[in-house]
Amino acid sequence: MYTFIVIQLLLFNSICAISFFKTKKEVKKDLGAVIGIDLGTTYSCVGIYKNCHVEIIENDQGSRITPSFVGFTSNGERLVGDAAKNLLTTNPESTIFHMKRLIGRQFDDPMVTHDIKMFPFKVIEKNGKPFVQVYTGLEEKLFTPEEISAMVLSRMRQIAERYLGQNVTNAVVTVPAYFNDAQRQATKNAGTIAGLNILRIINEPTAAAIAYGLDNLNKKDGVKNILVYDLGGGTFDVSVLALDNGVFEVLATNGDTHLGGEDFDTRVMDYFIKLFKKKSGHDIGKNIRSIEKLRREVEKAKRILSSEHETRIEIESFVHNQDFNEKLTRAKFEELNIDLFRSTMAPVRQVLKDAKLEIFDIAEVLLVGGSTRIPKVRQLIKDYFDGKEPARSINPDEAVAYGAAIQAAILSGEECTSDIVILDVNPLTLGIETKGGVMSEIIPRNTPIPIIYTKPYSTTEDDQTSMDIKVFEGERSMTKDNHFLGHFVLSGITPAPRGEPQIDVTFEIDVNGILNVTAKDRDTGNKNNIVINADKNQLSQKQIVRMVKDAQKYADEDKKIKDRIESRNNLEAYVYALRNQLKKPNTFLERLSSTDKTTLGNAIEKEIEWFELNPQASIDELKTNISNQHKITTTPSIDKFFNHKKRRLSEDVQQECITTIIQENFDILSSPLLSSNIHLNESNSDDYDDMIVLRQILENIFVQLENEQHIFYTSSIIDKNNHLISTDNSSIDMIETENINDNDVSMSLNDLLHDIISPNTSYKNLIDNEMCCSLTYIPINRPPCVKISIPGVQFITDQELKFVDQQRSLLNDDIWLPDGAGGESKPSSTWFTAARAI
Repeated sequence: MYTFIVIQLLLFNSICAISFFKTKKEVKKDLGAVIGIDLGTTYSCVGIYKNCHVEIIENDQGSRITPSFVGFTSNGERLVGDAAKNLLTTNPESTIFHMKRLIGRQFDDPMVTHDIKMFPFKVIEKNGKPFVQVYTGLEEKLFTPEEISAMVLSRMRQIAERYLGQNVTNAVVTVPAYFNDAQRQATKNAGTIAGLNILRIINEPTAAAIAYGLDNLNKKDGVKNILVYDLGGGTFDVSVLALDNGVFEVLATNGDTHLGGEDFDTRVMDYFIKLFKKKSGHDIGKNIRSIEKLRREVEKAKRILSSEHETRIEIESFVHNQDFNEKLTRAKFEELNIDLFRSTMAPVRQVLKDAKLEIFDIAEVLLVGGSTRIPKVRQLIKDYFDGKEPARSINPDEAVAYGAAIQAAILSGEECTSDIVILDVNPLTLGIETKGGVMSEIIPRNTPIPIIYTKPYSTTEDDQTSMDIKVFEGERSMTKDNHFLGHFVLSGITPAPRGEPQIDVTFEIDVNGILNVTAKDRDTGNKNNIVINADKNQLSQKQIVRMVKDAQKYADEDKKIKDRIESRNNLEAYVYALRNQLKKPNTFLERLSSTDKTTLGNAIEKEIEWFELNPQASIDELKTNISNQHKITTTPSIDKFFNHKKRRLSEDVQQECITTIIQENFDILSSPLLSSNIHLNESNSDDYDDMIVLRQILENIFVQLENEQHIFYTSSIIDKNNHLISTDNSSIDMIETENINDNDVSMSLNDLLHDIISPNTSYKNLIDNEMCCSLTYIPINRPPCVKISIPGVQFITDQELKFVDQQRSLLNDDIWLPDGAGGESKPSSTWFTAARAI
């Protein structure tokens, strides 16, 4: 069973809905044994949850970790794990490793270019992707990184099957938290190739936190913030989680998917290669066998230095029958890598900032991954957290597989895990490109997943029949500075003036962090979608780190550019929408005289011409231009409708506020996923409570508007402590001006509220008499959402007014206005719309 938390935002005649899924105990079909696999860059590990505890399973050599290596002998035999790693020094060209650094990447990724120079095996380009070319003893073959990873996953599966004595087909696999969509999908594909049904892709720091938290479920010490520092063989992640009585909520994540123990080894190898050349005159830079011998011994030395202060590296017949014999001290190792060690502190600072936490808010620091055994790394963490000792209750090598096994148990319905809930997040902001190359954010970074978010857009040209939806990820305001994920075209849009078609763009991130984007035309029902997967041109991980840094560095510059473009788009959209309204019958402009209509029409055409001649106009120029046009078009009747002077609402407008009901059919609200509309009748005993809810919402709207510069109240308008259905005779003045005193009043709160909804008025009568608004109930224990539309309140600007309460949003609304491909719909100044999730 799922519990849904739905936050609904009524946005420009639509609703953006966010759905958070909180997984509790579910009735599961029999999945058999479900294993948890930590698919690491250098080593992998597998675990199973049995009899209410986790078993990390040993391989044939009695080790609980297995090298992520695949090798081919001269007679064609394939080796995986320890045997393959042992092959590295004798047959390096046919020994493949570090596929985690290639999986889901493009061949031209700078990190791929860097890595293939270090590999003893050959990596070639095919269809823009990296392929491993290897001689298998019989022939040369090409393998994708997914295929090699699948061989490692198959080996982990075999280890589990030998231990369990039964076939295994289901698994949970971990990935770095900063893996992008393509890398996650590619990892899932590797599981499929290995014959495994990947039930869930889970982030490594999250898995480690689960491993720690399982031993702390019964401790009633409230919410506990945990920072997971995960430094493995090839990747680095840091996450902050809140642990509260079995609920694991990821607050923020950061990291570098190209930093780990292998990089530390490379620094030491480079040092010794140069030292050996200086002493012997031999350059082993292109001697693959010698390099791999050195790599093996450097890794051993690194492990020894975690407990000793010095060690010796000795290699017989290193090159040209010459031996290698050098001392390596812990101090030298730290000197060679200190900049890399310190570079891990920047993500730690950023993740705390993103989580809105201070150092003293962190209760525990968990060190995960073999590289956290390095004393200098541990010391840096300890110093950063003011001497706090990192937790030592979990094995750094096994913690991730341990947590993956617990997640596997949750999915298979194990009784002992019924109290555990896991809420993860997406690592980067996701959005689409709108007019002018502006990044329209749809799902912010560090948003809990899985999530579905729908946002409305519209066309930018008259009679536009198709829309190119371009999807991006990144933290910058302009799409040119972010990373392109993919695009698709929505066709069959009904020809109409710009801004009128209503296109809903939905982003859905599943529990594995994989993105699906859908666009739907409300009018025709036409829709199209794209799944962003490994076949798309995905983001370089180095770019991810750069994006976040650039976003901070260029935030002010980005804001200026974005503000200029959006100001132009909004103003241009308003002018076009006004022109469309002027041409239509039965609009609010119908009351203008023919002379005023002509004056306004001429001004609109001049404005459109000015836009075309001044594509790079600044915000100040836009303001000056619209001010000049205002002077030209100002007449008493035009002024009446555009609220350029201090005025009071006329009696007919007041009457419209009371008697008009907006009867629009919201596709999103009526969809099976989000809600259905249920209108109550007079016989329903809940009518009275419903009216109280409606009245409360209306009063809360005015309370929240009290501090807005465009809305003014008398000081005693609402006593927040009074019962909400009591009659309030205070007055409300809604006039756009800079100087209003408390005596400027135009309608009473009673007129607007009490007469609309009183304790003696049934909900059925409200609907029958079309007096106020529609009440929408959302089933499945979700909060009700009320939409109130009051026509005639013309002073509210295009500014979005938001409720302080995180479950409420207030936005002004009128005509759907265009802003891009498809641009965000922007409100003009004639309708007032509000929604609140109770």
